[in-house]
Amino acid sequence: MNFVKMMKWGKENTIISIAMLLLLIGIISNIYVHATKSVASSDFIEIDGKKLSVNEIFSAYESKTIQNVITKENYTGISLEDIIKLAGIKNPETYSYTIIGSDGYRKTVKWEDMKSGILTKNLRVVFENLPKAYMVRNVVKIEVVK
Repeated sequence: MNFVKMMKWGKENTIISIAMLLLLIGIISNIYVHATKSVASSDFIEIDGKKLSVNEIFSAYESKTIQNVITKENYTGISLEDIIKLAGIKNPETYSYTIIGSDGYRKTVKWEDMKSGILTKNLRVVFENLPKAYMVRNVVKIEVVK
């Protein structure tokens, strides 16, 4: 009889331990998501080593609306071409650009794509002719690829 009680007690402890582990994983995930959002809501985007204020970017140019031909959705934001020019990149058509999100997600695009892309208010890059996989969220950096 004592052995049966010990076995039952062991199963209960195992279940409680698993539940606590899952709760701990949930708490850590929540902290990570909020930390990522804090970084994403940064006031600057680094472009080829130069930090541009998000306010500066959105006050320097008028927003435009584009439609992604694949998703058929409309997006409004500042032209990536204008942002690259604001950063002072000389001969921008001779480079490719790697766009990096706060979570480390990155996509490299050609100048032709940059000319048809925008940066939305929530810092998401959207392109007219590229699939959703190229819509980097929470952009923190744009690298010039030589």
